Amino acid sequence: MSATNTNTTGATQEEQLPTQPEDLANFMDQIFSQMESKFTDMAQQVLKRIDEMSSKINELESSIDTLMQQAEQDK
Repeated sequence: MSATNTNTTGATQEEQLPTQPEDLANFMDQIFSQMESKFTDMAQQVLKRIDEMSSKINELESSIDTLMQQAEQDK
């Protein structure tokens, strides 16, 4: 049994899937580890972007408050 995989350059290569239970278990462990690593990286990127957006929103709120105070003083 074989599967066609696409590598990072977009090229395909034939890869022999393991046929022995122990080899299959090791293969699946590797796949799950790779998936977990990618998921963790993506989650960290999302959290970083959320933190950045939160900071920007806080700055915007502060600027709006300052402008509102100046507008009240100018009345």
